[in-house]
Amino acid sequence: MAEGSGGAKRKEIYTYTAPWLIYGMNWSVRADQRFRLAVGSFEEEYSNSVRVIQLNEEKFEFEEVCSFEHPYPTTKIMWIPDPIGARRDLLATTGDYLRLWSIQDNKSVRLDCLLNNVSRAAPRAHAPWRPPGCADLRSSPAPGACAPVYAHPCPPAPLPRSRSAE
Repeated sequence: MAEGSGGAKRKEIYTYTAPWLIYGMNWSVRADQRFRLAVGSFEEEYSNSVRVIQLNEEKFEFEEVCSFEHPYPTTKIMWIPDPIGARRDLLATTGDYLRLWSIQDNKSVRLDCLLNNVSRAAPRAHAPWRPPGCADLRSSPAPGACAPVYAHPCPPAPLPRSRSAE
């Protein structure tokens, strides 16, 4: 156990037991949302779900903060790579389509965008954010596959002001 504030011992290992098999998961990197994780179900049916859980640092346990229904299991879940929290709180999931979800005050979830490449019916299995500006999200049936779908979920970050020569 590690020393916590005031010299008290605190846990170092935390567990979460989902009510279903877990198929996809991803840690949030936002500094203002410590120890937050999105977890996707694996149900052998159309209806699946994603839960956003977060460590309650007072109770020393993970708690569900919000959840949403997801068609088919998520083949990939990714939080927007925004450690300082300068952009909207977005979560991308892949499965039959690429979906972008907006997390509202860490309490509710709204589907922002559903992207589909109608010329190819293959499941979306790969969706990397393009760091560091995170202005693009690409999706394709597999890494390196042709015909990616592009999304621009957040406006480009403002450029730093240049100093004029004095």
